[in-house]
Amino acid sequence: MIFKSSNLTNFGIIYREYVQFINELLKESQLTFADSIFLCNIAVNSGCSQEDISLNLHIDRAAVARSIKKMEECGFVLVSRDKNDSRKKILKLSDNGKKLYEMVNSANEERLSALLKGCSQKNAEIFFSVLETCAKNSVDAVL
Repeated sequence: MIFKSSNLTNFGIIYREYVQFINELLKESQLTFADSIFLCNIAVNSGCSQEDISLNLHIDRAAVARSIKKMEECGFVLVSRDKNDSRKKILKLSDNGKKLYEMVNSANEERLSALLKGCSQKNAEIFFSVLETCAKNSVDAVL
């Protein structure tokens, strides 16, 4: 297996640049990169619960709860109680949340296109397949 420390450095560079890009994009909304991850997850899984997000993203429940509360206060997320379990909070995006999601999603697509400039479709597909495998292996290694 080919391993160079610069591989991890490159992941770090891409991550830090992306976080900065999203934080700048969201500056006026008072949200951060971390909030955007939850916002996008709610958009794709409308009607999910805070617990679902925590499990899907492998993120601490308290961190999810703080972000959801902030997005609710900012008017981006609607929170309701589950009819069968009043402890369970069901999440949906408000109209403003949907607009923000569209903006973030569009910016994500543009950024991804810029990152993959010069890569063939096949190489991009291989990259995402390998990235998915690495994410799964990372989670499995922790468990």
